[in-house]
Parts: sequence; C-alpha cells; structure tokens
Amino acid sequence: MKKNRIEKRRFYSRFKVAAVTYCEALFVIDQLKPGTQLEMERDSNNLHDANAIAIYYDDHKVGYIPRDMNEDLASFLDMGWSEMFDIRVSAINLEAHPEQRIEATIFINRKDNE
Repeated sequence: MKKNRIEKRRFYSRFKVAAVTYCEALFVIDQLKPGTQLEMERDSNNLHDANAIAIYYDDHKVGYIPRDMNEDLASFLDMGWSEMFDIRVSAINLEAHPEQRIEATIFINRKDNE
C-alpha cells in the first residue's frame, strides 16, 4: 500500500551568495557544506540596497541574497514571515572566485511543518 506523503518544503530560489568578499565567509567557509542551515536577516539600514538581506552562519555574516532576487523576499521578512523560509548551503566551490564560492537554496516551509 502506497503511503500518502506530505511535502514538507518547496523550492523557492537558488543563487550564489553575494558580497562574500566583504563579509566573514573566510572565517567559516571550512565549516560550510551542502545542507548546512543558514539564517536570513533583513539589513534595512544598508546604504547600497534598501531590500538587503544578510545571510548568517552562527554569528558570522557570510554574505547577502543577490540584489536582483531580494525584493519580494524582503517584503515577506519585513512582515514577520521569516519562519516560512529555510535557507541551506547547496554547494561550496573553494576553487572558484570568492563571489562564486557559496551557493545557497531557499525553501518555503509547509505551514504546519513544526
């Protein structure tokens, strides 16, 4: 008998983490691997991007969500929907240019997935 499975999360977006060179990624990149959970935090005081969303691993800012992908997500975070999202490292490439080393994926969590 086939079991009815409930989707726990759905793909939202995948991207190279931006501004890695200007943040603290260098200090934690050896701890990051595919599947590592990250955190998103609005950076509404950012002078370069009004929709800036910083990405953290523990207390280290590793970069930002790219500017061309952050407007809608910033609105969700501003309205208190941060628990709706799960952000994970999807790939690490230490041989790449620093701005191309960390790739992340954002998922939308099922509302009753607690």
